[in-house]
Amino acid sequence: RRRTLVTVHEDAHVRQARMFGPVYPLVYGAWFVGGALVGATKWLMSDRSVALSRMVDTDAYYRNPFERHAYKLQGVSTPADARQR
Repeated sequence: RRRTLVTVHEDAHVRQARMFGPVYPLVYGAWFVGGALVGATKWLMSDRSVALSRMVDTDAYYRNPFERHAYKLQGVSTPADARQR
């Protein structure tokens, strides 16, 4: 599983970076910051039964389109996918 992470998942990020060029890290970073704000806001407005770090992780990382694509190529469901069911 670890080998698949490196060979498939991270290779997907290399291809994404080549395809999107210098825009890739900007979009990835902007998504992360925006997702962190969304996750923190959702946590503040919830009953707080879910940890703040989990809410932020879900919105900032696992719902990032670049990560979703890489996980899909890897053949792994993300925690965000599991929570949507």
